Amino acid sequence: MRYSVLAMQANNAGAAGEIDRALDLVEEVHKIPENELSPAVIGFVADQEMYTRFEAGQWDLCEAAARKAARIFEESGDVWPRADVDMGLFWQPLDCGQPAQAERLILEAIPRAEQVGHDIAKQLLLGARTGVYIADGSLQSAERAAREALAFGQFRHLGWRFVFDAILGGTVLYLDQIEEALSLLTKAAAGPTTHFRGFPEGLLALGMSAAEMEGARMPAMPRFNSCRGREPAGDSERGTPSSA
Repeated sequence: MRYSVLAMQANNAGAAGEIDRALDLVEEVHKIPENELSPAVIGFVADQEMYTRFEAGQWDLCEAAARKAARIFEESGDVWPRADVDMGLFWQPLDCGQPAQAERLILEAIPRAEQVGHDIAKQLLLGARTGVYIADGSLQSAERAAREALAFGQFRHLGWRFVFDAILGGTVLYLDQIEEALSLLTKAAAGPTTHFRGFPEGLLALGMSAAEMEGARMPAMPRFNSCRGREPAGDSERGTPSSA
């Protein structure tokens, strides 16, 4: 039980952006011998470690954990978690200069996610194609892939919309569609505090610089400080929350 709980705590800490704590928890997990644990438990913990390594940007270790989990789930015939760990297999080649290999893995994984109805995995795979097309210089294809991933999540009422707002926002920014990019990235940067938050914040800063140079209309920006993220709204900003 402690083995699984520590792994889940590590993933939760990583998702919240507490990377040092997450990696410390992973080290605690590795101190527990696996020889008395069931394959199902070992596979589950490897799946959790895959996410933690992803959140920390440790692509090689993310892939290693995903391969370990995939092997266990394939041997047991457990198709749902097998579809879940596909995300750990394509990030290493995608972010390390092998987009063709990443695309092959993504295209192989999409039917697995569809077969078991794993919509979150499918949305992530659809969104990851954006990176493949950007690496290839096919920005229009990247835009279509990003819009498809965002629309799929909206249709299925999935969470983590801010991630896909950021992916589309970054893509249309590269296409010089400044106003739409700023709108999407503003929403994404105002999302929850996670390991991902620096991505839309950085793109938003880039977009704001481009907007100032081109005279594009600037949206209202969320206010941040370096320690606490978004600052509380003042009295004049409080009221009925938007439905967005």
